[in-house]
Amino acid sequence: ARLMARKDRQGVASTAGLALRSNLLIALPAAVGLALLAHPIVSLLFERGQFGPTSATITAGALAGYALGIPFAGTVMLLTRACYATGDVKFPVRVGLSMVLVNLALDLALVGPLGELGLACATSITAILTAAWLMVGVRQRLELRPDERLLTGLAPSLLVVALMAAVVLVVDQGLVSWLGDARDVALWRVLAGTVSGMGLFVALAPRLCPKEWHELSAVWRKGD
Repeated sequence: ARLMARKDRQGVASTAGLALRSNLLIALPAAVGLALLAHPIVSLLFERGQFGPTSATITAGALAGYALGIPFAGTVMLLTRACYATGDVKFPVRVGLSMVLVNLALDLALVGPLGELGLACATSITAILTAAWLMVGVRQRLELRPDERLLTGLAPSLLVVALMAAVVLVVDQGLVSWLGDARDVALWRVLAGTVSGMGLFVALAPRLCPKEWHELSAVWRKGD
């Protein structure tokens, strides 16, 4: 808002872009980790009594579906604030109200063939569409040229996430091959996947994404 008051639209775009990349540096690994470890997480937390393996499998599918929308939900919040900074408070409201109808339509269309997973996917798809619409709106309000992108420089974060996902998948599948996938193995799957994924993330993110890591570190220091 201060940058817009000075008519510094490039400054707003640069700040918004850094905020988006910093958010995705956390949100993407969180989403991928939840999706890959959905079954052992649900099994560990809920599988007991009448909540058996079948219920765990259904719930894990829904968790994975919701997890995929996490990065886009965070993107929506940041883009909404960027719109507010430009002085346009009505556009995000119009987008939000429209997406309520889209979400309802997707719920009705997907719940039949996919059940609980359909509801989760509907929510995530709605978040994706909302983020895309807001991104277009923010670009228009900042009057950015076609070659000016808010998410320039996202490739290193995607590389970190891809490598983390590969390690988590290999570790998890290795444990399943060795110990099986019964409920009493769920704790070890969650611990091994989380530790290996976070370890690789902490090792790579500061080196491949220094600007974004610096911003996140500053936020964490303020929290302390």
